[in-house]
Amino acid sequence: MLPLRALWLACLALFLPLNLIAGNLIVQVDQMRNDQGTLRVYLYDEARKQGFLAAGFQDFACKRYTKITQGQGQVVCENLPPGIYALTFFHDENDNFEVDSNFIGIPKEGYGFSLNYKPKLSKPSFKQVQFEITEQNLTLVLHAIY
Repeated sequence: MLPLRALWLACLALFLPLNLIAGNLIVQVDQMRNDQGTLRVYLYDEARKQGFLAAGFQDFACKRYTKITQGQGQVVCENLPPGIYALTFFHDENDNFEVDSNFIGIPKEGYGFSLNYKPKLSKPSFKQVQFEITEQNLTLVLHAIY
């Protein structure tokens, strides 16, 4: 028969890794043209990749909003399991929760993606901007596009 201490350690080993493998994603965005409005960040995991860049920013793994100071903003998504993710953000200058665009669909407000991907003629796919979280903490430094 196992001693009580060994049984307790075995039970602890079953649950402890669930907390240890979750990490934090720190997202720093710079090069925003002013401090008006709000930085809105949306993170999608591989299971939710169908919702990536869908209208209304739905079905995300994490969303965070913050005020902008000196053209920069920072948010943190906590307790993320290791996996494949993609991120988008926009500078909501008028706080209407929408990416305002001109008559041909080009955004008038700042925006960006993980990997600092710069779109050419269309929005990127999940795969084009995906990155992997494997560490306890990962920091992304992203630049706004206007």
